[in-house]
Amino acid sequence: MTEREALIAMNQIAGLGAITVKRMAERFGSLSSVFDVSEGDLLTVQGVGSDKARAFHEAFKRARADDELAQAEKTGVKLVTWLDDGYPSLLKQIADPPLVLYVAGALEALGQPSVAVVGTRRPTVYGRECARRFGFQLAGAGYTVVSGLALGIDTEAHAGAVQAKGRTVAVLGGALDCLFPKENKALARSMVDSGGAVVSEYPFGRQPDRQTFPMRNRIVSGLCKGVLVVEAPYNSCTFITVSQALDQNRSVMAVPGRIDSPAS
Repeated sequence: MTEREALIAMNQIAGLGAITVKRMAERFGSLSSVFDVSEGDLLTVQGVGSDKARAFHEAFKRARADDELAQAEKTGVKLVTWLDDGYPSLLKQIADPPLVLYVAGALEALGQPSVAVVGTRRPTVYGRECARRFGFQLAGAGYTVVSGLALGIDTEAHAGAVQAKGRTVAVLGGALDCLFPKENKALARSMVDSGGAVVSEYPFGRQPDRQTFPMRNRIVSGLCKGVLVVEAPYNSCTFITVSQALDQNRSVMAVPGRIDSPAS
């Protein structure tokens, strides 16, 4: 097993993140060697307790890269690990970069100057118009517009960028073959056709859930130099992206709204 194959296999193991993977590689000398160590050896890795050691040890026996690579080739999806030259340099700098990116479309779009446009799934008319306008103008100015393909602000930002014939990248909260929401399937296709990309860190078959959506937000902000919040109520998940962006030392901007609007 190569180091690249080891990352693709590790990416399929629930609960195994970048920080632990780095610690394992340092402890055992390489990524591939981790698959041959004992449960007791795993206990010597910082942050790995008995329950995790047992679960990881069992998972390492089963996890392989072959099926993922075969399905990626069959569907035209690129698998980019943090060992590959095409892995976005900005994303590699965050505390917990994805082990693997599944990319449908142009990998080059992930390495261009980018701005994230994010916000609520239930925007006002004003919010929709602003998101589409900023998506259009940013893409027209040469920026890649990054968002999460959700209904609402995300959809408008992506659509604006496509209208401008520019690049836009969607980061999904589930696997590429479990695209959500289904209403945006045609939009996702048009994004790829116009030189953008649809991206996920999740292996094939992984359905989105309440945990995966917040996790993907660090990728949305991590790919970008700045994050623009168009419209979001106080309890919006958008603020997870804002928090991630601040932790990553990214610029955070906000579109002014009505002072009497809960979405502002």
